[in-house]
Amino acid sequence: DGFAMWDSGLTEWNSVKAGPRQDIIGGLEKSIRKEGLRFGLSYHRERHWYYFAQGIGKPASTKAQWEMRNYPERRNLYGPEFAPSKAFMEDYIARAAELVENYNPEFLWIDGINYRHPAFAPYLPEMVSHFVNHAVSQGQQPYMNNKKGHNFPLGFGLTSFDNFEIQQELVRPDRWENPATLGVSYGFSNREEDENLYRTVEQLLWLLIDTVSKNGILLLNIGPKADGTIPPNQQQRLLGMGKWLARNGEAIYGTRPWKKPGFQEQIRFTVKDKTLFVIKKNAALSQGSFIVKYSKNWNINDISSVRFLKGENSKVKVSFSKTNQGIEITIPNERGAAGMDNLVFAINLKQDPFTLAADL
Repeated sequence: DGFAMWDSGLTEWNSVKAGPRQDIIGGLEKSIRKEGLRFGLSYHRERHWYYFAQGIGKPASTKAQWEMRNYPERRNLYGPEFAPSKAFMEDYIARAAELVENYNPEFLWIDGINYRHPAFAPYLPEMVSHFVNHAVSQGQQPYMNNKKGHNFPLGFGLTSFDNFEIQQELVRPDRWENPATLGVSYGFSNREEDENLYRTVEQLLWLLIDTVSKNGILLLNIGPKADGTIPPNQQQRLLGMGKWLARNGEAIYGTRPWKKPGFQEQIRFTVKDKTLFVIKKNAALSQGSFIVKYSKNWNINDISSVRFLKGENSKVKVSFSKTNQGIEITIPNERGAAGMDNLVFAINLKQDPFTLAADL
């Protein structure tokens, strides 16, 4: 909304001179780095020139015009420009440079830019190169998002799709990012918290598993309250995901996708070294066995063992056999920590999983 949440020398409408009277970005940066986390910024000013207008290419809204007439100082909050003019663009990249130089982000998220737009095209290279060169000078490994492949030409930046649940059963050749929310809002919502409208732990975990199996990274948004606390229902989701990852993280961290993401919306694959992880959805109450699709042409001697994950360095072996349909894995009766719906089996192979014959 034009209000800078940092100690800005470019606008009097900032969080040090007005509102909370403190450097919000500076405080976050220090706290985040203190915890050993990487710090990034979301910069959305590219949308500002039409947010308070009657529409793209139209004058300021009636309310904004009234406020600017009666309170002239607010023009610099709502405007000062209501078009992507030279003045607006110079202010746009100047604010970005101020953020980069003062807070040293390793990640810069920009939203809603199309690199082909005639107003932005002359300025984007300067803004991007300044961010990248500054980060490298700080010994960082910077990256930027490329929202739906519109911010920049494909091949630059990490392609991102907001709150995206890929319907296609395919592995994207390029690494991509899924910036998803616990519920709907990217900020705190009283209604979502009071009515517990967030995705369930099981839904969030499957979103993570599905994203990773398709060569993606899940960037999960958390919306803290005004006092910085994480609401109880959000905590419940995060702790539930952490519990599952403590037991099954081997199938997520440091893995890569296989030839296929999975099958039947019930199975997902990931790979690490000579291990093919098979993640079975909603299987906590499953009994009997299941067939690993695409394994019809495997040789039983290609498999060293099959493990059921129960935690770090789990050695719980399960029985398996070769059938006409493929490798059949028996689901163990003893599950250890009960109540976790997505079960993980590790197929330890004698060769790289990508070299196996697969009936794709």
